[in-house]
Amino acid sequence: MVASCSKNRYLLSDKGKECYFLQQRIDESAKAGMISKTPMLVIDGYPFRYEVELKKQRLKLSRNDILQIDILKRQTSINIYGEQGKKGVVLIRSSALKQALKNHSNDNVLVLLGENKISFEEMKKIDPMDIDSVDIIKTKSEIQKYTSEAYDGVIVIKLKKNNRFK
Repeated sequence: MVASCSKNRYLLSDKGKECYFLQQRIDESAKAGMISKTPMLVIDGYPFRYEVELKKQRLKLSRNDILQIDILKRQTSINIYGEQGKKGVVLIRSSALKQALKNHSNDNVLVLLGENKISFEEMKKIDPMDIDSVDIIKTKSEIQKYTSEAYDGVIVIKLKKNNRFK
């Protein structure tokens, strides 16, 4: 969970020192002049701006959820994200896709890459940094929107628009 407060803007849901992990990385990068103290976070492809989303909601994220953090320099952030990236961007790859795999038996779950059915083995080969979003469908009525077959769930993966696999 990322909390916004005046001194500790990006606290994780962990207890103890671990809750400061992300805040410390942001502070170090800000001191080095790479980003501001209130950069945009992009978690698994989803952007969260400090001034908008992070002041209004908390994100569920612990130190163990974070697989990789990349700090984009301001000019790179602006080149990729336009005006929204002017304060810098912190790219975070989390274990959301890993968790989706763990929580579902591959025997009775339909996996879609866009509109195309893929196997669990193919899904495991997808680089999480190429993913725009992952939706997990569990209710029978929602599952029926994707298939008439008897599945216990559907995982819908959408790749970023500039991805070479689309």
